[in-house]
Amino acid sequence: MTYLTAGKGHGNPARLLDALGCALGCVAFRDNGEMIVGRDDAVYLYGGDLKSTVYAFERRKAVISLFGNYIVVVSPPTVETKGIRGSLPNIFMRGPDAVEQSKVSILDIENKFIVHSGSVTGGVKEVFSSWGNLYLITTDGEVLASNDTTNPDQRID
Repeated sequence: MTYLTAGKGHGNPARLLDALGCALGCVAFRDNGEMIVGRDDAVYLYGGDLKSTVYAFERRKAVISLFGNYIVVVSPPTVETKGIRGSLPNIFMRGPDAVEQSKVSILDIENKFIVHSGSVTGGVKEVFSSWGNLYLITTDGEVLASNDTTNPDQRID
């Protein structure tokens, strides 16, 4: 992946900032031209001719999105179990209480801390914001909103 961070005619040749890429869906661009890249070890911000900020955030990432001055990080679904079965490692069987959940974390860009961490049942297909709200579309076709007061069990908060 190559991203030209300086406009045409600046006189400087293109320079490689990082040789590593990211997974599909794990890149976003801020209005100021900064590129946000999510990898399994961290979230990186690139701007101008340097890697400006690194957020140590070790977790697999499926989606990186922006919501105002926040970075929304969605991890791919993992199987979570409840009760005593959850404490016993068994990768070959899923019990009746096994549920796939995606982790959703929201990072504050300016203050550099996690403002929200939660989970959503199933996988997340898309993340977008509109009218000041954050929306998630799940692989089951549900739309979850940041301030959904009609269904508090499916609210992102």
